[in-house]
Order: sequence, then structure tokens, then C-alpha cells
Amino acid sequence: MVDPILKTNIQAIKTAVSAGVALAEAIVNLESQLIANGTPAADAKTRSLIAGEEVRKLQADVYIDRDPRISHKPKTENEKWYFGPNEYSYLWPRYRKLLLEERKMATESVDSVDQATTRIVSQLGSPGSSRFRKQGLVVGRVQSGKTMNFMGLLAKAGDAGYRIIIVLAGTTNTLRYQTQDRLQKDLVGHQDTQWHWLTQAKCDPTTLIVDPDGEFRERGNATPVMGNINVRKIAVIKKNAIVLRRVRKWLQGVADQHKELCPVLIVDDECDNASVNTKRPGEDPAAINSEIRDILELLPKVSYVGYTATPFANVLINPEAEEQDLYPRDFLFAIPQNKDYFGPERIFGRNPLNSDDAGSDGNDIVREISKEDVTKVCPTSRKTLDEFVMSECESLQDAIRYFLMGTAARCWRELQLGLDSDFKSMLINTSQYTAIHRKMKPVVEGVLRKLVTNYESEQAKWKEQWGEESGKVSQGSIGCLHEKVTWDNLSTLLTTSFFSKVAVIVSNSDPNLASNLNSCYDKSKKGAIQVVIGGNTLSRGITLEGLSTSYFVRTSTTYDTLLQMGRWFGYRKDYEDMPRIWMTKEMEDKFLQLSAVEFEMFQELSYFMAGRSPAEVGLRIRKSPGMQITAKSKMYHAEDCDIDYEGFCVQTTFVHKDEKDPLAKNKKAVEELIVDCGSQTAWDKTRGFWLKRDATVDSVIKFLSSYQFHEKNQKADPDILLSYIRKRKEFGGCVHWNIAIKTKSETPQPGDEITLSGLKINKFQFSRHKAYAGERFAYLQAIKSSTDIFADAADPSLLESRCKNDPERIAERTKYENGRGLIVIYPTRADSQPNETNRKNRLPLEAKDDVFGLAIFFPGGRTDRSGQGSVRVRIEPTRDANEEEEFEGEPTV
Repeated sequence: MVDPILKTNIQAIKTAVSAGVALAEAIVNLESQLIANGTPAADAKTRSLIAGEEVRKLQADVYIDRDPRISHKPKTENEKWYFGPNEYSYLWPRYRKLLLEERKMATESVDSVDQATTRIVSQLGSPGSSRFRKQGLVVGRVQSGKTMNFMGLLAKAGDAGYRIIIVLAGTTNTLRYQTQDRLQKDLVGHQDTQWHWLTQAKCDPTTLIVDPDGEFRERGNATPVMGNINVRKIAVIKKNAIVLRRVRKWLQGVADQHKELCPVLIVDDECDNASVNTKRPGEDPAAINSEIRDILELLPKVSYVGYTATPFANVLINPEAEEQDLYPRDFLFAIPQNKDYFGPERIFGRNPLNSDDAGSDGNDIVREISKEDVTKVCPTSRKTLDEFVMSECESLQDAIRYFLMGTAARCWRELQLGLDSDFKSMLINTSQYTAIHRKMKPVVEGVLRKLVTNYESEQAKWKEQWGEESGKVSQGSIGCLHEKVTWDNLSTLLTTSFFSKVAVIVSNSDPNLASNLNSCYDKSKKGAIQVVIGGNTLSRGITLEGLSTSYFVRTSTTYDTLLQMGRWFGYRKDYEDMPRIWMTKEMEDKFLQLSAVEFEMFQELSYFMAGRSPAEVGLRIRKSPGMQITAKSKMYHAEDCDIDYEGFCVQTTFVHKDEKDPLAKNKKAVEELIVDCGSQTAWDKTRGFWLKRDATVDSVIKFLSSYQFHEKNQKADPDILLSYIRKRKEFGGCVHWNIAIKTKSETPQPGDEITLSGLKINKFQFSRHKAYAGERFAYLQAIKSSTDIFADAADPSLLESRCKNDPERIAERTKYENGRGLIVIYPTRADSQPNETNRKNRLPLEAKDDVFGLAIFFPGGRTDRSGQGSVRVRIEPTRDANEEEEFEGEPTV
């Protein structure tokens, strides 16, 4: 039975609140009234607070009872509460209708989105719970439809009772605008009667430059929103510390009793970009990460869901941070792959994961950009930006010519099949620097003019290229249901009128140059033909509609950066046979490696979707030689560094220059290796090398342990190299090695000769590249020649003659090596000078002592995968408080 005095006090507060008085103020007023009526001050304070708490609970119950969207109130935090849309749902049915009727999506595709989003929402906190904090991560492939999934999540969460939705969208005005504009058009319009915007999408209609005034600028605090159960708000926030600070301050002044009435959903799009803490353990967190953490801490009922295609940094966040960080401790979810999606494996193929896996072949749609062409479209470093002169090159001409033909072919197919005219786009990404984009635009326009002007006289060349490209792709293997478009078909459309429709635009971070792609790709402009030049802004969140041709010259060694640059991933419905990509051979090889990384990652994610807890065990990520998983500043809490170097070559492109000690140690390490291998009598002189066959793995381990690698050699981390060799040794691999010391065969010049442990050697000259002119180290760019891989071959000339590239050379070496690795040592003169052919980009070496470079060719062709490496976040094992025995945890991967 309720105490009559308490009942009277509760009624007094309820009456005040009904009259519009805030609950906190009503409690204070009751306390004052009780004191005035003779109640002791301490007793009055206690009674008013108890009555206020009861009213707060009643408000929550009224909210639960009045809101039919909340099917029931969970008794425990982990009790399942969401079972899908119901008759009260509002946003989701409207969004589903848009996907089916306006977007013309297949019913099974929409059903897949429906099922996936229901599973995700069910793992959020229930709006009917008193308090909760849920953190999860949704992973979808690059350009695979993540935005559609998270919009479905927003719709269902809004229907289920979440009253404030905050979308963190990119770090630029353009990305924030694009997300807001899409949400306004597809989910919550300005005329919506149930949901209201806290932000806007503004853009100058003339310049197409995004207006930042649409950002979050609320004044006061969120009490009127959070304290009123009938108010629902949505905002799209740029990931910027200043803007996030405004959001935090808006939430700070709200009383707990109001915040506990308001479930909040925060969706972080591209959550691996800017949101992850990059500071060292013990330091204050990075600004954006800190602001997101503080916002979450302010909210008693909040779910945080990150979306990304590259979750490597997110799953390596410290899960045991004292202040809760953004580790997805509650769930990991992988968006199912659509069968029509063009991803890394479908384009580049995939290497086998193990001896039981066959891997897969890609489709022949990648074309090589030669090293010579790279120098014409991309500067060697930032230091050379100003003087760099861009020029036309053959590969760029081929790519643009193909784009024009491919666009005409798509137009012909649209006419024949009665399809709606779609966008036709080409991507050109050769640099992250806006200065290069400025220089590239007139070059591209010049190539276009030349191609169009000479079209009639060079038709034979166009026809030949189209015939070659058509012949390289099988309609069945690439998944195209339509017949190939012939030259006779498409050539009828290659007219002056057609060529005049091609626009060249620049989209980058420079507000004076950027074209707003969201406006360019407005549905009213469907059928537009455009060549888009850009850099980093095209690598995050931006979709180039109707992309069919890509010209890509970039250098990166991190998984996430490379995958995000792949704007050519996605859907190519009705023109699956037409996409082509021009890139360097080096980049193609890296994307081939990433195919296996991504494939295995999604296999791992399936375990978490089946119930594995991210709070108990981290997601494993495969390592690849010569590449980083993500930035080192995001890997402080990673563990396990085994790696697979099978058939891979590591060379020291960075060497010590100004420090005598490591140079002297490397010379000594080489001398000791010669002695360990049996002194000079054990070495054979052959074709420009001193060669020692069948050196022991122990001699190699000793040598590599003594050798001083420069830290800039990310591909040659000594700890990882040695860990791999030792691991392989346990399984009988990497046991035998051949050692070759390269020596000039031509007449030596004064200063060339050196004697190492009895071996007379002629040193080489390797000048340093200008790219790192002012550093204490030297960048050699490359030290091995293409044929050094055959230094230990019985007849290298035969092998050299039939190998055109590195993969073919590796394959040939694997045939005869019989499990033997090869180390080639390059004695180099300290006073090396550039030669006449490369003096423009080279400087004298100017080292304090002779340099000894290395190229390490690891054996290939093994059948076991015992040394396959991966990393995952370090998670401390939990332990029962009464447990007496030491808990060892699970074995390392």
C-alpha cells in the first residue's frame, strides 16, 4: 500500500508537470513547500526526491504504454525485443516501397535488406529498457549498398521507438551534404509530420559548392526534445571536432530524467575514417574520437553502430579501455553479398587460402599502365609538384578512347533493350594532390579533342581496340545476359553530337574547383557522360554512378586505403562486360592479395553472426607481405605478427646513409655470413655472383638478426621476417638457402674492389632518389634487377628469355628451387654517383660507409599453410572472482 504522504507528494509533482513545469523544477518546488509546512530540510529533500523518482517512472511507463511501436519492455538488457516491422511501422514501409517502385529493385534484394536490418535492430538496445549502451559494427563490401542498409536500419529503429537519430557522415562538407540529401529524398523529407531535421542540405545552385550553414547549429540544450515523448529528431553531422562539440554541449545541460526518456541511435558511416583513436596508449584520445566517446557517455539509452567496408582499424580498438572506446563489443554483422556485385575477387581473382582451397580467376578487364606512363601523369613526390609537367601518354589515350566506345555501346544496348538511359562515368585518380587535378583537367580535355578530331582518320585503330577488348571477356563468365555489342553497332552512335556531350569535371577538397557530384548525379540528369578527375574525396563514400572506365595511378600499402580507392567495385547491371580498369602492375598484384584478405575476413565474420562475441574474441585479419593492415597508429592493441612470404621478394629500398654504426654492422654481418658458410673456399664464382648453395637456415637467421634494416623498409620488418622463417622451420620449410653476393663483371674502376673474408668483390653504384633528398637515409627505389631471381639457376639465360614479368619469373624459379630461398647481397660504393640516364631524378649516395643492400627471395610452392599469419585485437581473458587457478587464456593464433 502506498504511503498516503508519498501519494500526496507524487500528486503535487504530477499536477505541476501537467501544468508545464519541468520535473526537476517541480521537485525543488515540492521541497520548498514541505519546508514551509514545517518538515525538516533533510527530510523534505529526501521526500521530494523519492516522489520525483516515482513520477519519472510513471512518465516512462506512460511512454511505453502510449507508444504502440514498442511491442514490450524487456525484463533484462539482453532479452530479444525486436521481431520486425508491425502495423504501427511508418518509415520502413515507405522506404521499402521506394526501393521496389522507384528504384526498381528486385523483391528478393529488398527482402534481403529487410532481413538483415531486422537482425541488426534486434541487437540494439530496446527503447523500453531503463538504461543501455550498445556498440556494434556492420561490414559491407566497397560500393555494395551499405547506405541502403543503414537507411533501412534508421527506418526500423525510428519505427521501433528511437527518438533521436544522429548520422555521422564523412569529414567533408560534400560527404555530409550527400548523405543528408539522400536521407531527405529517400527517408525523411522536410514535410514529414512525425520526424524533424536538426540539419539541412544546402548547395549553391550556380557554383554547386556545398554551403556549410546546413550543419548542426542548435542553441540552448536538448531538454525540449528529450523531455517531450512526442518529439522525434534526426541530424546528419560532419565528423569534425568543432561540430561534434556543439552536439555534446547541446546534450550536456539535459537532466537525467529527461535523457532517460529518450533512446538515441548514432550511426557512424565510414566509421574507420576519423572516428578511431590514433593516439598512443596513455595519451589523451584524438579529438574526434574523444568527442564521440563523450557524447555516448552523456546518454543513458544509446546504441552506436558503425558502418564500413574496411573494418580493420575498428576491430583493433582497445576493448578494455578505461573510458569506453568504440570497440564493437556487442555485435559484428556482415551484409550478405549480392550475386550481381563486382568485388575484388570477381575482378582480380583470388589466391588460394590453403592447400584445400583452389582460389579463383578474375576476369580479364585490367590493363597495365607502364612505368614510363606513370612518370607522365604522376609526380614522384610532393616536393616535385610545382615543377611537374603533365603530358599525354598512350595508356591514358587508350583508356579515354575505350570509355567513349564503351559509352556508345551502352547507349546502343539501352536503345535495343528499351532500358532507361543511365549515367556514364570515367574515373581518373592519379594523385591525392589538388594541384595535380588542376594540371590533369586540360590534359584530359586535350586528349579528348585529339581523339575526336582524328576519329575519322583513325577509325581502324578504334575498331581494332574494341575488337580486342570484346574478345577478352566471356559473357557467361562475367555474368552478362546480353549479346556483345559489335563495332558496327556502336560506331553508328560515335557522332559529333555524341562527343559534344562528354564533360570533364574535377571533384576534390578544393571548394573553388569541386563539382558537387550529388548534384551532377541528380536523377533529372540521367544519361550524362562525364570524366571525373579527383583523389582522396573520391575514395570515401562517393559513388560514381555508371562507372565503366577507371584510370588509377596511386601508391599505398594499407588494406583500408587501397580498398576504399576502388570506386570500380559495385554493380554494373546490363553492362557487366564493359568495365575496364587501367592501373600499374604493382597495384594489380596488391588487389589480388586483398581479394584473399577480404574473402577470409567475411568467412571470419560469419562466426560472429552465428553468435560469437566480439567482447570475448577478436576478428582475425590475414596479413600480406609488403602491405600494412591499417595505419600503425591504429594498431597499438593488435597481436600476432606471423606472415606468409611464400614466393615473395623483399628488398631494402631504404638504407642507412648518415649513420656509420649500422653501415659498419651490416658489413660485419656479411663477412660473418661468408665465414659461417665455409669461408671463401665454399663459394663459387659464376656469372657476376659469388654463390654459396645450401646455406643453413641457422646461418640465415643469424645474418638477418645482425643486419640493420632501416625502419622505413615496411616490407622488410626484421621481427616479422625472422618470425616467419622460424615458424616455417618448425614445419620443415625455409630450411635451405642459397646466398649470392653480386659483383660487377666488367673491368673494375678505382675504388670498386673490396675483399670480404677472402672474397674479392667489385662494388656497384646505386644513387639515391631525389624524393627524400634532405633525409639522413637514402631511398634507392630498387636494387634488384629483374634477372637476379635466377642467380642460383643452372642455366639462367634460358629462363630469362621466356619470362616477361615478375609473376612469370617467380613461377619459373619455383619449378627449380626445390624449396630453397635465395638472398642476394649488393655491395655498394659509399660515393655512388648517378649515371647520365637518370641524373635528373637522382643524387649522389653520399653514405658514410659502403652500403650492403639485400634482396630476399622466399621459396614458393609449398602445400601446407602452417605459417599463415593474421592479427587480431588483444583481449584480456575474463576471470571469475572465485577462481583460484591461473587462467591461461586461449592459444595464440
